[in-house]
Amino acid sequence: HPREIFGGTFAAMICFANFYLATVFALGYGTTTLGIARDVFLTLQLLAIPFLALGIVMSGWLADIYTPRKVLMAGCVGTILASFLTAPWLGSGNIWQICAYMATILYTMGFVYGPLGAWLPGLFPARVRYTGASIGFNVGGILGGAFLPAIAASLTAGGGLTWVGYYMGGVALVSLIALSLLREAK
Repeated sequence: HPREIFGGTFAAMICFANFYLATVFALGYGTTTLGIARDVFLTLQLLAIPFLALGIVMSGWLADIYTPRKVLMAGCVGTILASFLTAPWLGSGNIWQICAYMATILYTMGFVYGPLGAWLPGLFPARVRYTGASIGFNVGGILGGAFLPAIAASLTAGGGLTWVGYYMGGVALVSLIALSLLREAK
């Protein structure tokens, strides 16, 4: 089932990219480049985390009304829009704008995480469902999240936070295309 594995992998990438942008990269950038104390920045992240939970709850509710795939696609579009806030909000140095940025990214993460567990396994027939969903989810995590902090740091050093936003928007676009090319899970 190569089409489903590749498609599921690319669809799952944005979930992990959102998470590692709003947690690992943001913490490193905020404490080193912006000089915000680590305990202050961690508090900002704790204030932003409930928006992830809210996004998961909202996306689950909407996935029952519409479909998981449509909600995942909406989360990708939301991430593309939010990616344009990376430089002005994360780079502002204002702790409340930074907190709002992380909350926004984590909220959109809820939309690309919540319905994933309903959509991804449905791509595969029952006899390979667990293996297919597991490969797609885990490889998507590696491709979407494992390299993001290093790539974002390089982009920031080479051209600023605007390029990090473009990168996030690009990952969201790849996931959106993958979702649009696959059928709705049954």
